[in-house]
Amino acid sequence: LIQHRFRKLTPFPLQVIWQCIRSGQLDRALEIATQHNCFWLKACLKGSILEYYTSAYDPIENSSCLERKGNTNRAVWMKTCWKYANQLHTSLKTNYTQQPSTPYYKSKQSTNTTSTTEYSNINHDIAILEYSLYSALCCHYSILKESKLVQSWSDHLWAYIKCSHERQI
Repeated sequence: LIQHRFRKLTPFPLQVIWQCIRSGQLDRALEIATQHNCFWLKACLKGSILEYYTSAYDPIENSSCLERKGNTNRAVWMKTCWKYANQLHTSLKTNYTQQPSTPYYKSKQSTNTTSTTEYSNINHDIAILEYSLYSALCCHYSILKESKLVQSWSDHLWAYIKCSHERQI
């Protein structure tokens, strides 16, 4: 499943989606995921939407009613996303720092070696983007602050405020 996803995914849509998340444009990130046929990513992004109620007009009954929107199981989604961000971060550290002489693609060798070697650098970039995205979505500051995408003081400030704010909701 993971290698199948990597064959179809390049770092480009994840980079743009990261910038959208970083700038608070979740709706735009959802559009980009749809445009690039990353429906699994769109579903993950939609999970971060808070549950809320809005008034809606029902033309059949000629009255207004409350309509529930957002993720009703957000607590479960947050816990799953938190675990996935941990898993991605741990595997990235294990595969790229503890084995510097053996590239990741050689440690996970498959029968089709040409596709595996071709995508090793892309897998590394995708892994960084993915764990950064998921840690931002679930407000996992301890992992987010270690990301290569969070380097400047303004990035760290954004990450800290985002994670602190979400925790209080």
